[in-house]
Amino acid sequence: MKKPDERPDLTPSYEEFVDLYLLEPRDRKNSVYNALVHKIARQVRAHIVQENLDQFVFNERIHEALGVLQRVRDSVRRELAENKKFPNWTDEQHNLWHHEDVDKVYDEGIDSKHFRWVDVEALAEAAERYLNLPCMQNDFLEWVMLDAFIYAEVEGTGSITKQLRVGAIGPTGLGTRLIMTEQFFENRGTLEFVLKRENYVALRKYLTYLAVYGGLTLVAYLALQWLGMGTAANFVGATSIGCFIGSSFLAYRIGKSVVPHITNGFMRKGTPEGKLADLLSDMSIAYRVLGHPMSNPGLLRHHLLFTASKGAVWNPAIFSLLDAVIARNQSTWPRQT
Repeated sequence: MKKPDERPDLTPSYEEFVDLYLLEPRDRKNSVYNALVHKIARQVRAHIVQENLDQFVFNERIHEALGVLQRVRDSVRRELAENKKFPNWTDEQHNLWHHEDVDKVYDEGIDSKHFRWVDVEALAEAAERYLNLPCMQNDFLEWVMLDAFIYAEVEGTGSITKQLRVGAIGPTGLGTRLIMTEQFFENRGTLEFVLKRENYVALRKYLTYLAVYGGLTLVAYLALQWLGMGTAANFVGATSIGCFIGSSFLAYRIGKSVVPHITNGFMRKGTPEGKLADLLSDMSIAYRVLGHPMSNPGLLRHHLLFTASKGAVWNPAIFSLLDAVIARNQSTWPRQT
């Protein structure tokens, strides 16, 4: 440690490290990411000066802090392969992250402009390193990590819900699961594909039941004929009885198997996909808390614990970040750098 009157001049190293981590173009206006680089670097420098630490410690800590920020960016950025879909890809990198519309992602699938790949494991590693560096504490960066974590969980649950509805997962045969998984991703996981598949399954069941119970109607009619009801006078009565037997079975099967698909969820209460859809709705509400200009960490934690009690599985890093924020007695996150 240096003596109070021997504080090192950190300017050369500061500028060198900042230049290493800035995105091109470095002088871009309104670059959220570059603004964070500058702000966190200044925080680290102020911490080193205040604690009267030496140049070596400064180099180590600024490298670690800016490395954490870069790790967060790499964890939440859009894939390069998606560049053609997003002509403003460079803007996305400078903006770092923004709150997405998970409902549109559920409807539009992975081709939605609101869809983001999130490397949850890498983000959890970055969050752990961040919490071990109090000198880089930043409200906006915490909000980015939490929003990305929760978005990833909600989007993943939505995808599982849709795959369960089409039979890509769940109590279907292995062959069906493989075929439907392939078709699900070929159709980019859209809700439109899910509904078409459900309607197709419903129609196929309807036609199958119609054929089976139509045959039963014929068998009933022939049986009545054999029992001596084959006179012309009893022809209508025999046919009516046979039709009634077949139609009764048909109506029962339609009510049990077809109507739930037509009502699109109204009669799914209690089914695995119905329970998962309810959980997804509650998880989406928790995510929307972060969409407000001034997000409340206490309210968010309440929603997360509520959904966890109903079966949601949240990454432990989420609660570590929230606990750190709440420990500072912070009531809101201003969504700005």
